Amino acid sequence: MNYHRNVLLKLLFIFTFFLSNIAFAFSFTIPQHIIIYRDFGHKGDENQIRGVIFAYAKMGKDLKVEEFNLGQEKEFLSAVQKALENKKEKTVVLAVGEKTVSPFANLLPIEGATTVHLCHMVTANHSALLGKVDFIALPTHSVREFENALADSKTQLIKTVGVSHNRQIKEIERTYHANNNKIPLSNFYLGVILAGDAPTPDNKVQLFTEANARELARYIASILKDQHLLIINGPRTGKYDPQTLTERKEAHRDGKNDFITQAFLDELKKSKISEKQISLFNFQFGVSTPQDMDLLLGTIRATNSTILVPGESTSSISECIDVLPRGSVVVYHNTAMNKVHTAHVETELEAGRIKLLQQGFKETREQKDNSKNQDTASHHSAAETIAAVLSH
Repeated sequence: MNYHRNVLLKLLFIFTFFLSNIAFAFSFTIPQHIIIYRDFGHKGDENQIRGVIFAYAKMGKDLKVEEFNLGQEKEFLSAVQKALENKKEKTVVLAVGEKTVSPFANLLPIEGATTVHLCHMVTANHSALLGKVDFIALPTHSVREFENALADSKTQLIKTVGVSHNRQIKEIERTYHANNNKIPLSNFYLGVILAGDAPTPDNKVQLFTEANARELARYIASILKDQHLLIINGPRTGKYDPQTLTERKEAHRDGKNDFITQAFLDELKKSKISEKQISLFNFQFGVSTPQDMDLLLGTIRATNSTILVPGESTSSISECIDVLPRGSVVVYHNTAMNKVHTAHVETELEAGRIKLLQQGFKETREQKDNSKNQDTASHHSAAETIAAVLSH
C-alpha cells in the first residue's frame, strides 16, 4: 500500500513539475514589443538604448523593436496603441535622454504598457515624470535628492552603477583578432583615453587644459617602460578655445591633431618617448569608426594590460569596466571633471570596479574591502540591470 502511495506521489510531483516548467517557459517566451522614443541625433542616447536591447535579447526574449524620433509623437502613440491591441505581446515603452524628458511626460500615462525613462543624469524636468511613468533608470551617482521625491510616487527607480552602453566583449574580441596586425607587437600595452571638455550641471564649459594634458603625458612617460602606448582621443578633446570658450569648428574635422592631443604628444617627445613606442587613434568626424575603440580595448583585453580612462567620461568608464578584466581600468582625475563626474567615480571606486589616479598624478586609490559590493551591482552592467527589471 505504501509502495503504491509513494509511486503516485512521485508521479504527481513529476506531473506538477512538468506543468510548472511549461508555464515558466511560456511566460519567458512571450514576445516583447519594445517601442523606443529618442533623439535620433544623439549618439549617446542611441548607444544607451542599444545596450539595453542587447541585454534584453541575451535573456532569451523574443523581441520586436520599433523606434521613433523626437517630433514623431503622433506616429509613436499610434504604434503603442497598435501594440497594446495584441494581447499575446508584452508592450514595453522606452524613452531615453535629456531631450525626451518633457515631451515623454506629456504623452504619459500609457495604460497597459510598461513605461520607462532612461537617462545619464537627473534634469530639471524629471519631476514631470513622477507618477506617470512606471520606471526611471538613473545611475546611482546622479540620484541624490531626486530619490526622496520618488518615495511618495508610484514610479519606481532603477539605480545602476555606471551607465548603459552598447560596447560588447564579443565585438572587441572580433575586431582585435581581425585587425591586431595594425598594432605594433608588444608583450604589454598601456592604453590612454584623452579627456575632453565637458559641461557642468549649470551648462558652463569645463576644460581639459593643455597644462593638464602635459602633466598626464609626463606621468605616463614615467611609468611606460617597455610597454607600447595606445592613445585615443574623442570629439570633446580640444573642442573649445581656452580664451573665448567658443567651439573650435576645425577640431577633428581638418585631418590634424587638435591642440590638446598635439600638446600631449609634444610632451611625450620631450620626455624621451620614441614615436615608435606610440600608436594614436586620432578621432576625425566622418572618418573614425567605433572600431578604433574596439581595437584598442580588444588589445588591452587580449594582453591583460591597463588603460587610463578620464574621469569626466562617464560612458567610457562604464564601457571599459564592462568589457575589460577586473583591475584593468585606472580612472584619472582631470580638470574637465565636475561634481557629478566626481560622484560617479566615487561610486565605481566604492564598488571596487576601478583604481583612481588622483589629482596631480601622484597617488592611486583603490577599494580594498569591497566584498559586499562585488557580490551585487559590480557584476552587472547598467544595461543588464535595467533589462532584468523590465523583463519581469
